[in-house]
Amino acid sequence: MKNILILGGTGIIGKPTVFEALKEGYSVTTVSAEPDSNLPKEVNQVVVNRNEREKFKETVCGLNKKNDKWDAVFEIYNLGENDGKELYECFKDTAEHIFVISTTLVYDRSVPSAAPIKSNHPLAKKGTMGGYAEHKLELELFWKSKTDVNYTILRPYHVLGAGSLLGCVPLHNRDPKLPQRIKDGETLELCDGGNVEFNFIHPTDIARMVLKAAGNPKTYRRAYNAVNPKKIVAREYFELIGDMLGEEVRIKNKPLREIWEEENGWALTTLPSLYDVSDVRQDIGFIPGISLETAIRDSLLHYPRGTVDVDQIPVHKRMTLLPRPKKIDWLFQQQ
Repeated sequence: MKNILILGGTGIIGKPTVFEALKEGYSVTTVSAEPDSNLPKEVNQVVVNRNEREKFKETVCGLNKKNDKWDAVFEIYNLGENDGKELYECFKDTAEHIFVISTTLVYDRSVPSAAPIKSNHPLAKKGTMGGYAEHKLELELFWKSKTDVNYTILRPYHVLGAGSLLGCVPLHNRDPKLPQRIKDGETLELCDGGNVEFNFIHPTDIARMVLKAAGNPKTYRRAYNAVNPKKIVAREYFELIGDMLGEEVRIKNKPLREIWEEENGWALTTLPSLYDVSDVRQDIGFIPGISLETAIRDSLLHYPRGTVDVDQIPVHKRMTLLPRPKKIDWLFQQQ
């Protein structure tokens, strides 16, 4: 039986990976800060908080004593170089294939791109794309310095499914109150009136990418865009949420320049974010295809209830990490 270790195995991406791996006949071990009673009993759940760094490393590395070879290790919530080093040191000798999550925000956006961005597009220069992307760049550069392990980097954009918060552009990125705002008839203030193009991906499609790529030499030491290539317009995304709620969505324009000048985070999501996945089809034989309608429905079915402090939401913490990204001149020239 093949085996997989999923770090972050009870989260938005990890949980569907567990179920997809079980369907593929894997023995599954997860590492997470809290147990999940909804996972099948055959899943080996290891509970340890990543914030307790020494204990986390000791626990995770200790898994090799029980399992001297992993067919796949999937690290979901890594952020910077230190996380990469930790994973490498633990599994360089025991993992057949390591998968890490990065982001499409690592690309150089200093000039406009007329076509969807390919995975071999130049990466951003240090100090240009803000705190979150900077950490992911550090992570990628660390892995790219390693030639003695089989790793694959996945770069998703706007992961949306069960457990995800809705909202894709300022001023409503991952807004815990978004469904209620729409029900209450509140006017949403969106960058460029919501006329921002982007791709998204359902977390189950990420899981399928990992499992289809696992053990495939074509994917070793490569990075891939992880998106459904169908173009989405942000305004239509919000209107679709309204349709599912049976409510009209009211939208007014928030000028792009104001969003960047206010420096409240999430400015990079004002960029057009369309990505090429032709190499995913070629090397993995797969194209993410779960629809936006399914993704929004899954999110709404599991939406958090009650008051949520935005500052405590993990995705907000990451996307608002300092420093802020540098201004992108061409973006403002189009206004």
